[in-house]
Amino acid sequence: MKWFRNKHQNALSELAYVLALVGAVVMILLSVASFFGFSVTLPFQVPMVAVFGSAIIGGVLGVVALFGSRHVRQLLWAVVLLVVGFVGGGLGGLLVLLGGLLGILSRFL
Repeated sequence: MKWFRNKHQNALSELAYVLALVGAVVMILLSVASFFGFSVTLPFQVPMVAVFGSAIIGGVLGVVALFGSRHVRQLLWAVVLLVVGFVGGGLGGLLVLLGGLLGILSRFL
C-alpha cells in the first residue's frame, strides 16, 4: 500500500510542478506583452497588480514562480507559489496558484 501512496504523491507533485511552470511562463509572456503595449485582459485579474504596475510586477512574479516551480513539493515554496499566484492574477496566476495548492496536497497526502 505504501508503494501506491508514493506513486500517487509523485504524480501529484509532478502535476503541481507542470502547472506552476506553465503558469510562470504564461505570467512572463503576458507581462512582456503588456510591457510592449499589447493589452491582455482576463476576467479574473486581481486589482492589486494594477495599483503597483502590471508589467514589471507580473514579470518579477513570473520569475519567482519559475524558480519556485522546481521546489513546489517543499511547504515554504508551495505557500510562496500560492501568494504569487494570487497577487499575479490572470491565467498564469491561476495556474501557479493551483500548482502551489497541489504542492501542499502532495506534501501532506
